[in-house]
Amino acid sequence: MDPHSALRAETLSRAYKRANRFADAQRVAGAAASEKDAGWGVHSILFQVAYAVRDEAKLKTETDWGLTHAQLDRTLLNLAFAAATSGKLRESMDYFSRAQAEALREGDTGVADNVLHDKARVLIEYGEVEQARAVLKQHTGDESEASDLVFLRAATGDVAPAQRFVAAFSPLTEKDTVHIFFDLPLVRAQLATQAHKPLEVLQRLEPARPYQLRDFNVPGLRAQAETEAGLLDAAAADYRLILANQGVDPIAPVYSLAHLRLARVLAQQKKSDEARQQYQAFFEAWMNADADLPILQAAKHEYARLQ
Repeated sequence: MDPHSALRAETLSRAYKRANRFADAQRVAGAAASEKDAGWGVHSILFQVAYAVRDEAKLKTETDWGLTHAQLDRTLLNLAFAAATSGKLRESMDYFSRAQAEALREGDTGVADNVLHDKARVLIEYGEVEQARAVLKQHTGDESEASDLVFLRAATGDVAPAQRFVAAFSPLTEKDTVHIFFDLPLVRAQLATQAHKPLEVLQRLEPARPYQLRDFNVPGLRAQAETEAGLLDAAAADYRLILANQGVDPIAPVYSLAHLRLARVLAQQKKSDEARQQYQAFFEAWMNADADLPILQAAKHEYARLQ
């Protein structure tokens, strides 16, 4: 529509990224980055694509740009997620803390609370539930309508906020499509997950299926339930769905961890060769990870037994 509009270019390049068309995303976002009204968004896309294609030089260029321009807290969040996706948990936690401090310095307590949510989400993915629970206790804002917060609290075992969130829903007055068909199914599924009712989890997630690649939450939670229910073919398919769509969120830790989780499913199915390939893909993604991480040590022991 307008080749000189950075906003339209950002929208287009994001669509290319989410469709795994990384070269097209780089082309459109790169051209937009040279325009005078180019903002943080196009540079964030360039950062994420550089991470996905392992372009270290471009990654450094975009990191340097982000650290010297406005919206520093969002740049620090990108760096936190990228570090977590590479298994560098300590570095990730440091970036999250810096992002929170920057948001508070700017007087934006809402953004600071959102940083806490992101930090807790990473810890939950790593299996560090107690640490995640402690992080969420620092939340200062209203949590009555924050679906991501009640979802995360439920994931740490604190289910009461999620139960209140679900009880407050009224089909007569609620008109928000995302709330009805994405947020509510996820929260309900998380409650069923905590109750160890995997078949109910799958039932609760069905309304969200048309929107399942909004992020990786739906296929990830569904695969977890399918694994618990012994539906291993379905679980493997959902982990492969995540791995086939890196562009949805290249710097989400659940993406690299999907290799490990798929490997475990394949090992249960006695598909040793395929399982080894997925373990190896996980180790490659985490080649610079913190060596003492329990999740990494467990993966190495599993791989050794498989060998």
